[in-house]
Amino acid sequence: MEAISEGTKDQVATLFRLGIAEQLGSLIVLDDHLNQSDPHRVSWFLEHLRETGQRIQVVLITCRPNDYLRQDETSPFRDLEHGRGRAVDLGRLVSRY
Repeated sequence: MEAISEGTKDQVATLFRLGIAEQLGSLIVLDDHLNQSDPHRVSWFLEHLRETGQRIQVVLITCRPNDYLRQDETSPFRDLEHGRGRAVDLGRLVSRY
């Protein structure tokens, strides 16, 4: 497995988890699973995650929202195209006491 990059390992693991979640009809929570992937592959995953989100609930936690959201989707709270998802920027919505 040393010949495979960390980014590729993360991508394969994410696809495997997505497949299991779909088969179980369950939700999946991903926490920056693609942070070591190149922008081209992240773009492909974005479309795949959106398609998967039509069948199961996908919760994606990230500190790099620009990797997953299009330019017009970066407001603090935004429904994504055609009601296919929701982006929430907790850093802009939650305040500390």
